[in-house]
Amino acid sequence: MSGKEREPECIMHGWQVFTEPSKPTPELIEKYRKLVYDIKECIEKTYGVKVKVKESVIKAVIARWERDGFPYCPCKPIASEKTICPCTDIPHTLLKRGHCTCKLYILDG
Repeated sequence: MSGKEREPECIMHGWQVFTEPSKPTPELIEKYRKLVYDIKECIEKTYGVKVKVKESVIKAVIARWERDGFPYCPCKPIASEKTICPCTDIPHTLLKRGHCTCKLYILDG
């Protein structure tokens, strides 16, 4: 995917979903997990690739969420709208490097 191509509409970034600071309640964690796995399915269908989700990264995101009020990417030191996970590196970085920046998504195979 080049920088000029638009990503599929089914890919929602964290900042589009989590717009208010909050603590990660069980309901919000479930909403977050659903978002992560919906994006995985979207990438697989759109690009014809297999993708794995790393649960350890989800746990790290939840820990940062507990601390900072948003599900920020655990690998990015700056907390901003652009670093709410899943961030804007997906799917470009995933397809180029085989994983997104924090390795939440990894190409399988």
